[in-house]
Amino acid sequence: MRERRDEWTAAGVFDAIANEALGAYDRVIGLDLSDVSVDGSLHEAPAGGKGTARTPPIAPSWAWKWSILCDRVGIPIGWTVAGANANDSILLAPTLDDAAGRGLLAEIRNSVARRGLRHQAHERPAR
Repeated sequence: MRERRDEWTAAGVFDAIANEALGAYDRVIGLDLSDVSVDGSLHEAPAGGKGTARTPPIAPSWAWKWSILCDRVGIPIGWTVAGANANDSILLAPTLDDAAGRGLLAEIRNSVARRGLRHQAHERPAR
């Protein structure tokens, strides 16, 4: 199953499904980009694998982090994953780039990020 998953990931199958689902939602219900939020989390990956890293030394184990950008009602519009040792602020730019790749970044009016993601190098200029 993992080999097939890797083949489909390399072929862009999951990205195509996500883009189709998001586009259909936007056409039928409509994304509300008046306010968006970005947050993330750390999740253990007991089997390790590509893209994971060791967590901080408090309870060392293999894990990965994700960062997700959601519209006003919580619909994901951009995301990225990295190893557990990645700083949260580093994940912000790729998360925004993912939404930009879908043509959604320009429509965002207000954004909110939790404290760990607010980093001067990644702050968007006020309009």
